[in-house]
Order: sequence, then structure tokens, then C-alpha cells
Amino acid sequence: MNPCTCHISNLRCKNENCSDIIKARGTLKIEISHILYSLMTSLREGGCGKKESVTALRRELKRKNNLQWDMFDEAAHKIWID
Repeated sequence: MNPCTCHISNLRCKNENCSDIIKARGTLKIEISHILYSLMTSLREGGCGKKESVTALRRELKRKNNLQWDMFDEAAHKIWID
């Protein structure tokens, strides 16, 4: 199989690797939306407001650890150990 030479955000690429990435992106959006809906429902029922709930969850997702890695970097490092 030839490696893809386009940027992976190109959603029209027919390369097999890009196809897998495109599918994973769709799955990620669906899974995260289910998690967020559940968490925000729980926060609302607990008396938290919309703004602080969104801000806190967004901040946590974007938070970087002491290595300046975010959650995606951390997960990738555990799977593809250099």
C-alpha cells in the first residue's frame, strides 16, 4: 500500500490509512458526545451552571501535563512507545 501524501484532515482521500482515520474521527465525535451529554446532565442535576460546566470540561480536555502533552499525546505515547 502506498503511503498517503495528503494532509490527514483531507476527508476525501481514498487511501486506506486515511479511510481508517476518517472513520476514527467520526467514532471519536460520537463517543465524546455521549460522554459529554452524560457528564453535563449529571452536573446540571447537581446544580452546576452551563458556563462553568462547559469551561471546566473544555479546560480539562485541553489541559497539558508537565511534559506539555494533552490527553491525545498521553494516549498515543502509551500505545506507540518510542
